[in-house]
Amino acid sequence: MLRRWYRSTSYFFTGAAAVQRGYNAFIVELPGQRGAYYSDPELTFRPDLDVQIGYVVDYALSRADVDPERLSLTGYSMGGPFVPRAVAHEKRIKAAVTSTLTPSFRPAILSLIGLGEHEFYADIDNLDSRVDMTSPMARLLLGDVRERFGMLDRPLKDYIDYLGESDIWGLEDQITCPLLNVGGAGEGSLASDGQKFYERLSRQKEERFIEESEGGEAHCAVNSRTLGNQIEFDFLDKVFAQRR
Repeated sequence: MLRRWYRSTSYFFTGAAAVQRGYNAFIVELPGQRGAYYSDPELTFRPDLDVQIGYVVDYALSRADVDPERLSLTGYSMGGPFVPRAVAHEKRIKAAVTSTLTPSFRPAILSLIGLGEHEFYADIDNLDSRVDMTSPMARLLLGDVRERFGMLDRPLKDYIDYLGESDIWGLEDQITCPLLNVGGAGEGSLASDGQKFYERLSRQKEERFIEESEGGEAHCAVNSRTLGNQIEFDFLDKVFAQRR
């Protein structure tokens, strides 16, 4: 039931807008995403998302109603690191949208335990005791997300190490398809780190930063999906018009 609910939520989040704009929409729940994980707790997040997306692309391109020259990939939230990783390796994808580009989750977690991005944590005993779990961000990254990485019963330092395998720093030059990054003023350091990664991209790229005055400034533009969808599909319309 939960899986069906999350799938329908994804449809109304972006799938309906895709159909209205004349696109086919293929909504996928990959391992670690809530619908998949709650259906089967063994389906946890994996760093090699490019392998998983390869199978998705195989299926999409097997369909007669899919144009291989107009195949795009959009990812929200955890899609921030996973979509760039996927398109760095899967060249059959012709355009990508992320909201929001996230090169690494480790800085956010280290800040929750009072450490800087480059401070050494491996020799600090009982890192979990340093976390204030009353913080909403701590409950998200060290509770919900940690569980869906399959690391809830592992030491915090192991979780931080494992997250490092999902970092996308160093993949900038391997991303060759047009990419749109959508950030918002309400996202804080997430948007800031994504900006640094974005600046290193060498191929066709666009960035749209949503201000608080516009609405839609929250993470993944959840407070104005109409605006988020407009930005995303205007970008895809432009990219694919150039390919005709």
